[in-house]
Amino acid sequence: MSAAKDMLVTLTVGELAELVREQIRLELQSHTATPAPALDSQQAAAYLGMSEDVLRKRVRNGEIPYFRIGVLLRFRVADLDAAFPTIPKKGS
Repeated sequence: MSAAKDMLVTLTVGELAELVREQIRLELQSHTATPAPALDSQQAAAYLGMSEDVLRKRVRNGEIPYFRIGVLLRFRVADLDAAFPTIPKKGS
């Protein structure tokens, strides 16, 4: 048997609480997703292979999902991929 298995450790409640907090922090940190970067109109149009004018028209018609940051339109790549699954993307 290894010495580590037979070792008895004594901790105070405060020390145990700190160990638990640290383990929870590490677990949460490993599961926290980094937000996907948002594309601006120019980047989204290039990604979809269309002009910015066509992009804006399709946004107005409700065909392209977007969100706003103040007055600026922003687009998530995952949303664009879901909206246009058959369009070959630039770089594909």
